[in-house]
Amino acid sequence: MVASEIHQEYLPEIQLAFHALGEPLRSKLIEILHREELCVCDLCDRLHLTLSKLSFHLRALRQANLVLSRQEGR
Repeated sequence: MVASEIHQEYLPEIQLAFHALGEPLRSKLIEILHREELCVCDLCDRLHLTLSKLSFHLRALRQANLVLSRQEGR
């Protein structure tokens, strides 16, 4: 496989990652989650965000495969 083929194959994922990381808040989320796993309510408290705003940004990070999510409890 030549470099141009690799580029074309992964271009959509690369674009999603750059889009997701282009927002400073999302970069901050990556920084925090790199250090420790937190639930959404703790992230809201730490960043002083509403649940809807945080969910919007986490969705972009999940779509770019930059964070994983799991449900625990209710």
